[in-house]
Amino acid sequence: MDLDRLAGNLIRIRRRIGPEKKILAVVKADAYGHGAVEVGRCLEHAGADALAVALPEEGVELREAEIQADILLLGPLERSQFDTIFEYRLTPTITEWSLLEELDRVATQVGRTVPIHLKVDTGMGRLGVSPDDLPGRLTLLRRLRNCRLAGVYSHLACAENPEDLHTEVQRKRFQEVLGVLESGGVRVGLAHLANSAAVLDHPSCLLKAVRPGILLYGCHPSERCRRMDIQPVVEFRTRVVFLKEVPTSTPVGYGRTFRTRRPSRIATLPVGYHDGIPRTVPQNGFVILKGRRAPFAGVVSMDLATVDVTDIPGVETGDVATLVGRDAREEIRVEEVAARSRSIPYEILCRIGQRVPRVYHRSGALVSMRSRLRVWEPDRPPVPRETGYSVS
Repeated sequence: MDLDRLAGNLIRIRRRIGPEKKILAVVKADAYGHGAVEVGRCLEHAGADALAVALPEEGVELREAEIQADILLLGPLERSQFDTIFEYRLTPTITEWSLLEELDRVATQVGRTVPIHLKVDTGMGRLGVSPDDLPGRLTLLRRLRNCRLAGVYSHLACAENPEDLHTEVQRKRFQEVLGVLESGGVRVGLAHLANSAAVLDHPSCLLKAVRPGILLYGCHPSERCRRMDIQPVVEFRTRVVFLKEVPTSTPVGYGRTFRTRRPSRIATLPVGYHDGIPRTVPQNGFVILKGRRAPFAGVVSMDLATVDVTDIPGVETGDVATLVGRDAREEIRVEEVAARSRSIPYEILCRIGQRVPRVYHRSGALVSMRSRLRVWEPDRPPVPRETGYSVS
């Protein structure tokens, strides 16, 4: 993973939205599979105003890595999480009025001041208080003792489709919410509505802050979104571990769904759907070997995949195969893998398993490597042959 590209994408987003707006960088789900600690440190150093995660445990991980930026919890709040919020200086999202009252009471008892963000459901239908409830809750919001309203936000349901009118409907509802709060004497704090897709296509939704996620990692939210000059930050590579010559009509893989149409050379790769390779990719997917595309041959297994290298001379055991990234003039991007597997870039990135080492580079130099199975040591190669694969 290229940390310079990650920082550069943050800078490009800031240039697009303007210097006066805040960036709440979304690093939930282990930073979309990239590694929350390394990504969080990089984004904090690059100027992100705050980080956003889904669960308190994700916030704890960042704090224990000595990250000091504000950390917003996007998920629903539970009473059992109060102590963690206090201890690790996390900013909870309020989606239920009863929990807000309880949080304020407990915070007062223990002598803690807690910043909170109020989430309003303007049309997503998942989490958030109803706009209709706000007039009757203004007194509660004004009389909070140790909870401080630091922000109000909502989430867009259809921003990935610029032609969908629902985004404008949600924006208007959210503006009405802000008006009710302000006219009721409630200081709103940071108002934010825009996700990555809205950063690209809905400038009226930018408000005081934005919450980019997928854009930071060098992917566009959908094919319909406007293009932006962002750089992919991740490359996914493995090595050939086995080669064999087979005759015409040889079945390969589970279900014998693939048969060779000619005498063929088949390479086996030590990656499978547990490692994040979609099982459906072999229908029309590729890897890159020696700067050329090699098609998948047969169904992807849990731990192994096979590709046809008949047309690529000189392939040997140990050669690097690129699943995502560039090799010579060929490139496979996450968006392509998603399209070929009828998925979305978010899912492809989050699927990359924890036994796949994450290898981090800055200014062309290896910074660190992390995986569930191995921690990088200076005298070992960044792509260990014992496992054979790597996200870098």
